[in-house]
Amino acid sequence: DAVQAPETSADLERWTRLHTLAAELPQEERDVFQMCWYLGLKQDEIAQQLGCSVRTVKRRWEAAKQTLAAAMPGGSPD
Repeated sequence: DAVQAPETSADLERWTRLHTLAAELPQEERDVFQMCWYLGLKQDEIAQQLGCSVRTVKRRWEAAKQTLAAAMPGGSPD
């Protein structure tokens, strides 16, 4: 049994903010973010699911990450 350190209130606030911001991404970026972050799909799997190229998935993923990074001073929570 692994013991995890309890998260601080600030950590929980940052995680909440990240997920809230992710839900506000433009639809195409949000779809890619959700499939990658929450479902753990690989970019080629996402491309197949969305019926687009891997290049398009990469572009949307980078756009989503840039948007979230800009809105999350100090970076995403660990």
